[in-house]
Amino acid sequence: MIGDKIKQLRQENKLTQYEFGALFGLYDSTISLYETGKRTPEYGIVMKIADHFNVSIDWLLGRVENKELIVIDQDNIPEALRDIGVEYLKLAMEMNQQSIPPDDVRKIIEAIKALRNKE
Repeated sequence: MIGDKIKQLRQENKLTQYEFGALFGLYDSTISLYETGKRTPEYGIVMKIADHFNVSIDWLLGRVENKELIVIDQDNIPEALRDIGVEYLKLAMEMNQQSIPPDDVRKIIEAIKALRNKE
């Protein structure tokens, strides 16, 4: 999964495996192993890739669909909603702006999760 994302980033930026690897002090053969799934990059390399291309680590790992890095100001999130998960934070913030109580937001998010699990 992460290999597919690395390959996608490399191709979108019109880089060879050699050029991509050079950005992070890696050999092109290492990039090839990542892309084919025969090897997984260490966490430090994943962070460097995410930072360099301004994408989220969650996207690189296949946890979310949107590769855009979203920076959310913690001060604007009610404390009761800070542990609901990255993919739901934006929704929670929008609901909070509409004065929906945090307990109701949690119930809505749990309902969404339950529906997703049925699929």
